[in-house]
Amino acid sequence: TSKSDRKLLDANTEKLYQVFISPIEDLLEGKKNIAMVPTGEMYKVPLQALGKMEDGKMNYLISSYDITYITNTRQADATGKIDVKGLIFGNPDKTLANAEKEANEIVAIFPGSTVFVRDSATEDKAKNMMVRFNVVHFATHGRLDPIEFKNSYLVMAPNTSSGDDGKLTMAEITGFKTLGPIKLLVLSACDMAVKNEKKEGWVNTPVHAFIKKGVGTAVAPLWKVHDEATSLLMIEFYNNLLGGMGISEALKNSQLKLAQNEKFSHPYYWSAFETVGKW
Repeated sequence: TSKSDRKLLDANTEKLYQVFISPIEDLLEGKKNIAMVPTGEMYKVPLQALGKMEDGKMNYLISSYDITYITNTRQADATGKIDVKGLIFGNPDKTLANAEKEANEIVAIFPGSTVFVRDSATEDKAKNMMVRFNVVHFATHGRLDPIEFKNSYLVMAPNTSSGDDGKLTMAEITGFKTLGPIKLLVLSACDMAVKNEKKEGWVNTPVHAFIKKGVGTAVAPLWKVHDEATSLLMIEFYNNLLGGMGISEALKNSQLKLAQNEKFSHPYYWSAFETVGKW
C-alpha cells in the first residue's frame, strides 16, 4: 500500500478506537482479557486492530489485551494449557505451497500429531478422524456461500471410493452428534469467520457451525488471507502454545510478531484471525 493509503487506514483505525474503546478505557484498566460480543456490521471489523497513535506509532488494542469473540457468556472462560494431539490437513488442492509447509512444521512442533497433505488430505479422513484429536487444523481454502450458508465448505481432497467430493460443508458439520473432544479448531482458510446475518444480531458463520457442535475454541479469519503471512503466523502461534500460553495470548503474540515484520506489517496480513469461544 502507498503511504497515503496507510495514513488513511491509521486515521480511521484511531477514529474507531475513539468511538468504541476510549469510552470504556477506565473499565479496561488492570484487565488482561477482553471478550467481545459484536453484532451487525461490527462483526466484520477486526476490533483487535483498533488503536491510537502514540509517539508517532500505532498502538493496537492487542498490544495490551488478549481478545476473544463470544456469542454467550458461557464461552467467557479460559482453556488453560493444551497438550496438543493434533490432526492437521494441508494443501489438499495443491495450490497452497506455504499451507503444506505450515502443516508439516506444526507436526514438527508436536511430533505426536498426525498430518495429511495433498491427495491424502481427504474429506472422509476429516469426518472420520476429527473427534479422536483435541486439536484439528485445516490449512486449506475456504469457500463462503453467502446465499445458502450451509453450503459453505472447506476445500479437501476428494475420495471417489468413499463417495466424498472434497467439499466439507457446514451442513455436514451440523450433522455431527458432537465435536466436543476438539478443544481447539484452527481454520487457516479464507472467510471462515465471516458473518451471514439473517436475523439482526444473530451470529451465523462457518466457524460457529463447529462451536455449536461443542468445539471449545476456534481460530479463523475474517477475510481472504495471504498464504505466506498466514503460514508464518500459524507456526508462531503453535510455538506459543507449546510454550504454555493460552489460545488468545498465543494468537495475540503471533500477530504482534508478524506486525513487526516489515513485509507483513499492514493489518491486512496479521489482523484477520480471531479467537472465537474460550480463550
